[in-house]
Amino acid sequence: MKSNIPYILFLLSGWVLDPAASMGAAPEKGTRKWWSHEVPKRIEGNVDEFISAKLNENGLKMSPEAEPAVLMRRLHFDLVGLPPEQIETDFEKTVDELLKSPRFGERWARHWLDVVRYAESNGRESNLTFPHAWRYRDYVIDALNSDVPYDRFITEQIAGDLLPATNDAERARLLIATGFLAIGAKGLNEMNPAQFAADVADEQLDTVTRAVLASSIACARCHDHKTDPFSMEDYYGLAGIFKSTQTYFGNWIDSENNNHGRLIRLPLVPGQTVVGKSLSEARVKQLRAELAKLNADEKEQNDYIAEAKAKKRDISGEFNKLLGNALRILWTRGGVEGALDSVDEKGQALPLCMGVKDAAVADSVLFKRGELSQPGATVPRGFPSLFDIKIDLPKNHSGRLELARWLTSRQNPLTARVMVNRIWRHLFGAGLVRTMDDFGTTGEAPSHPELLDYLAVKFMDDGWSIKKLIKEIVLSDAYRRSSSSIHDSPKDPDNRL
Repeated sequence: MKSNIPYILFLLSGWVLDPAASMGAAPEKGTRKWWSHEVPKRIEGNVDEFISAKLNENGLKMSPEAEPAVLMRRLHFDLVGLPPEQIETDFEKTVDELLKSPRFGERWARHWLDVVRYAESNGRESNLTFPHAWRYRDYVIDALNSDVPYDRFITEQIAGDLLPATNDAERARLLIATGFLAIGAKGLNEMNPAQFAADVADEQLDTVTRAVLASSIACARCHDHKTDPFSMEDYYGLAGIFKSTQTYFGNWIDSENNNHGRLIRLPLVPGQTVVGKSLSEARVKQLRAELAKLNADEKEQNDYIAEAKAKKRDISGEFNKLLGNALRILWTRGGVEGALDSVDEKGQALPLCMGVKDAAVADSVLFKRGELSQPGATVPRGFPSLFDIKIDLPKNHSGRLELARWLTSRQNPLTARVMVNRIWRHLFGAGLVRTMDDFGTTGEAPSHPELLDYLAVKFMDDGWSIKKLIKEIVLSDAYRRSSSSIHDSPKDPDNRL
């Protein structure tokens, strides 16, 4: 039987054949010369001109116009997720009304929540619930309905706690926004605090770079990226930013969780929704007494073990008893602390959220092969050197605010392109770049690179407005065409043009 090992090795090498690609042969491994690493060029034209140019170039024709009823259903489902109640004749007026509808934010929030791995439980081995995740979900809905500029939207989610706020309501909103970094799956069973912190930072780094840059810089945790120009120094420069951040995810220690998460206490705002159970003052007093007793029991057992060790007394026969008592103290105390964290001094339930805040600021060392047991040189906090964007990091802050500014700089060639591509995909069924989360050398090249650049630059010029971008696309002639293919051409077998 013929071996298929060479074919498997070919797949593992990371190269993807793309019949629709217009960028030529695959580049050398780790190259900096790649279409998505070049700043988008300002190009004159509009959506339909770029689409028509590609069709004409390949001797193809545009599909016929969609029937009015089909087009109106398409528009309603795309923008608000619901069918139309009646067929309107004024298309642009309908677009404006749908963009103003509260249903718009609910529909489009789902797209973003999918990208940023939103869930209301942890998943993995310990699938504990995140009872306060809904606040971040509602933040995303409100932000999209308010058409918060995308650059600001990203900044709030990465560094909302570091932004100025004019009042308590704004401060609460910005803290809730950082739930973006807190909702990811965590290895709650991990018993090594240093390993847990490193894994949380890695998950945050991976989510940010995939969501915003469509690049998996987390691949450089153990070695330089195999196909894209990201080094281990790039990875650990970013990792230091996230390791200088405290994550509040809200699960306390118990039999399924070795890592206490806590939550962020929000400012009190009129009309604020509070999820949680209030306690009587007597119950609060009782819980505090229980906590004091548990701490005293722990100290007594630790003193007993220390004394036995000092006197070289054999207590191996008591191992099971001592271990059982230690676990009783640990797990019981976690629940008591969790209950006390959720109420004020009088037992009233507090407004809480998942999110992040700055912790002790420290650069990360580079761990060989990603192993904590193999520390190397310290890597200053910073950003990948691929893009020529100079932003200095403060010594007294994590650097998350500067990271957000680096991501949303007009000189960052990926951020605008990636979001434009995501929006195009939700309106047309496939992105101009079909590999939504991979704009690197193992991903596909864009079917219409000039159109992608045009939309990316215009997106930024229009104040990073998601609603303006959507409106321009849905008002195009291309969007109003039938989805039925009118040709079967070897030049475009996948109907990409």
